[in-house]
Amino acid sequence: TADNRAVIQEAYDYEAALKALNKPYETAYYDNVSHAPGPDSNTNPTVRDDARARAIAFFKKYLLAPN
Repeated sequence: TADNRAVIQEAYDYEAALKALNKPYETAYYDNVSHAPGPDSNTNPTVRDDARARAIAFFKKYLLAPN
């Protein structure tokens, strides 16, 4: 929510568009976290790890081909 690259309203709008199109999406908003919660940011490692785990789980759920 402390992103200096993108306006938070754009994320809300994108989320609403996905919902209107009945597309899969998941959101997690982290208070006072900058744009990229990576190892070179000032992000709490717990937030970084949570964001990474959520992204991986989403990609596995929706992008991997079924076995």
